[in-house]
Amino acid sequence: MLMFGVDGEVLEARSLVLGRPEAAFEECRTVLSVQPHPDDTELGAGGLVAKLTSRGVRVVYVTVTDGGCGTTDKSVSWEELAVIRRKEQEEAASILGVSELVWLGYRDTEAVATTRLRDQIISLIRIYKPDLVLTVDPWLTYEAHRDHRETGLAVSEAFLLSGLPNVNRADLECGLEPHSPDYISYYWTRKPNVYIDVSPWMELKFKAIAAHKSQFTEESLALFRKYFELLGRRAGHSYAEAFKVMNSTALHCNVFQHGCTSGAPDPAATLKPVLIDKKPAHLQLVENYSHVTQNLHTLFLDTVCQVLHLAHEAQLEV
Repeated sequence: MLMFGVDGEVLEARSLVLGRPEAAFEECRTVLSVQPHPDDTELGAGGLVAKLTSRGVRVVYVTVTDGGCGTTDKSVSWEELAVIRRKEQEEAASILGVSELVWLGYRDTEAVATTRLRDQIISLIRIYKPDLVLTVDPWLTYEAHRDHRETGLAVSEAFLLSGLPNVNRADLECGLEPHSPDYISYYWTRKPNVYIDVSPWMELKFKAIAAHKSQFTEESLALFRKYFELLGRRAGHSYAEAFKVMNSTALHCNVFQHGCTSGAPDPAATLKPVLIDKKPAHLQLVENYSHVTQNLHTLFLDTVCQVLHLAHEAQLEV
């Protein structure tokens, strides 16, 4: 559908760049999920992972750091916690139907988006040949955790460059051919363009999260459940997860994807992201935001900030 006016031109340009973002989840057969720490994928996208594996999609976990800093207990050493968290991650992944896990072994809190890390991820993309790459959004406003920012940036660059033979050319000598995934999808994002109804998989998602016993209490699990309930309310479901889906064109010199110049209204703010219903292959087109919805959006963000603040006060890694 063609839009009209200046805002319409921006929206039309965005649609030409990205097409249908929901296709990333409808069409994928292999997903490479690259997370900063053990537990990040379960928290941000566990419902999606359960949904995909239930229909036979191959999901591979790549964990960048060892998680050795995620405790306030002075009696537990870094090395001891890293072993604990690895076992917890293996159990959580198994609950969601994931059996392939790759560990890069960087020290928790010390990840940096170096060429080495980027090239390691490029090699993994060429090994597993995913249709979709899943990771954290490195451009999340006020994201203070280095591992999240640096992992997201390294994965984004790897996604963009993995199809170029002269990038990490040593792969060719190992028999690895260039491969370009179709999409990258970010969770923990402030500007989602797809919501996924994960209501049927919510209990499985939280069973997997609860497997990370060193990280979460019953109180913190209740806070996170409320967060996904709020996302669901925003999307018209009981529970939902939110994603920013991009392709390689949208990730380079793209002035349309991320909003307008300072002082100008963002056309993206006039439309809701695509909602994916719990019924297979049924997509809901979403009407324009009303002023009431804009107010609810602000209330939603404020509530999420309160939830995450409470989690921090409980001295949990989020």
